[in-house]
Amino acid sequence: MRTFLKIHACFVVFIVAICMTMAPASAKDTLVVSQRASATTLHPLALTLTPEQSIVDNIYDGLIDRDPSGKLIPSLATSWELVNPTTWRFHLRKGVKWHTGDPFTAEDVKFTFEVAKTPINRYRFIADKIKDVKIIDTYTVEIITKAQWPVLVDSMYQTIFMMSKKYCTGKTDAYIAEHPMGTGSYVMKEWVRDSHIHLEAFKDCWRGIAPIKKVTFRPISNDATRLAGLITGEIDLTTDVPVQYVGLVEKAPNVKVISRPGMRIIFLMMRMNRPDFPTAKTKVRRALMLGINEREIIQRIMYGRATAASQLPADFVRGYNKDIARPEYDPEGAKKLLAEAGYPNGFAINLHVPNNRYVMDKEIGVAIAQQLSKIGVRVNLIARPKAIHFKDIRAHKLDFMMMGWAEATFDGARLLGSFLKTGAVWNGGEYSNKIFDAMLEAADGVASLEKRAEELRKLNQYVADNTLVIPLHYQQDIYGVSKKIKGFVPNVKKVLNLHKLSF
Repeated sequence: MRTFLKIHACFVVFIVAICMTMAPASAKDTLVVSQRASATTLHPLALTLTPEQSIVDNIYDGLIDRDPSGKLIPSLATSWELVNPTTWRFHLRKGVKWHTGDPFTAEDVKFTFEVAKTPINRYRFIADKIKDVKIIDTYTVEIITKAQWPVLVDSMYQTIFMMSKKYCTGKTDAYIAEHPMGTGSYVMKEWVRDSHIHLEAFKDCWRGIAPIKKVTFRPISNDATRLAGLITGEIDLTTDVPVQYVGLVEKAPNVKVISRPGMRIIFLMMRMNRPDFPTAKTKVRRALMLGINEREIIQRIMYGRATAASQLPADFVRGYNKDIARPEYDPEGAKKLLAEAGYPNGFAINLHVPNNRYVMDKEIGVAIAQQLSKIGVRVNLIARPKAIHFKDIRAHKLDFMMMGWAEATFDGARLLGSFLKTGAVWNGGEYSNKIFDAMLEAADGVASLEKRAEELRKLNQYVADNTLVIPLHYQQDIYGVSKKIKGFVPNVKKVLNLHKLSF
């Protein structure tokens, strides 16, 4: 803790020094946005990072959008309906132009889903469920799924951006990744990797021309530099204000901090496929949950900038069960459960966490290790870069591990199935249970969204009753915004929509 306070003090001194040496920003016509990570690709189907999605969302459009609360709203499709259990009909917006000036039509929709069948598409789970895309007329398409899948529309937000058949035909994925061209509010003018991306407002956009005519995305991974730029006015908008420095940013006279509950859940998975391993026993898993003081983590590590979780789905995700309560911190109860499970003296276990992926991920790991030591569980904390951490989870090499997830479909079936279904890629604990799999399959096949939600709530209750994961908290999304900017409203998926902003 002393080391952390020293780092915090050094940070404050450093950022103040930077602020004193930087000249105030002059009047400008360009919105400067800074995010922690550089874009690695701008291919509309290959995005893996939220910062990439924030850029591409201003260049491309999908058929479906969501308002800031998460409610589905029209985009390139003005309406849609379910024709039969496996056929969705989409009515396309007329008069939409690509940045090249060509019209957007049903041919582009069919082409996009053909590309989505290729390896470039990150969201293959959507494409793999689609049997065919039929063109009814120039502005009407039908998407036919292989089986009943009522959440097709939910799944297409921020996943399948529409691509121009005329522009993309004959071009490689690598070229498209470097030269994006969509129907969105902004046109890309320049991309210098790891330096900046310049966008200009598209005058013929179907939404109307954006009030701010120029946008520059500038990746800055160093928190001190990024926050100093915000405070001095060199940067107008930044994502991911570190929780420990929110108070510092709030004191700046020209900046406001805006936050909202995020959809990313942070949780722990455990080894469950070996009967001789401690966490294969329900009582041990329950003891670990009782031995973690999540309220303390939120207050001391997250500075109050998180919401304690009782389950994986957030309250706006289908399947959230309001009847599931997070058990209170109870170290004595945890010790009793460990004794009943055959571990009166506890046991030793490795806890794996990333050190560069989630908010305060390593620090949370340290806190958990200290807390569990009080119930006799001797935790060896292993914190590594995210690339190594996630590779080992997918390889099923770890026994006790931190994970985070923001579910693209806003539906609990994929969220729960991704980590607990037999054979799932992210099922790090290699859990396998015919009852769970059957409940998941039954819920995923229900056509009525109301009945589907009911079945998913039951499945969610089953997960909680058996402590198949240990939910920790939902992160907050925290932005630093210049007071010169008007109209900024954060959305549920932490993607930046810039077309409504003005100076």
